[in-house]
Amino acid sequence: MERDEQNNRVYNEQNIELIKLIACLRRLNVPISKIKQNIDVNHFNDESLENILLEHKRVLREKVEEYTEYINEIDDKLERQLTSN
Repeated sequence: MERDEQNNRVYNEQNIELIKLIACLRRLNVPISKIKQNIDVNHFNDESLENILLEHKRVLREKVEEYTEYINEIDDKLERQLTSN
């Protein structure tokens, strides 16, 4: 990491773009380990970023399905509760 005379870090445009990308991936709940793995290997290329996003999208869709099932179970229980009273 480059530093100035006061020992402060100096960020270039590439560093700033990488920080923005990492922040975006974290907002999407991409695991830090997955982000770190790709930074360590190749500083993200278009293909690795696409693979990460596609995999994460798949995982999110599975969670949506899972949560939808939970909501349906709750609705069923509420409906049974209401009809039994």
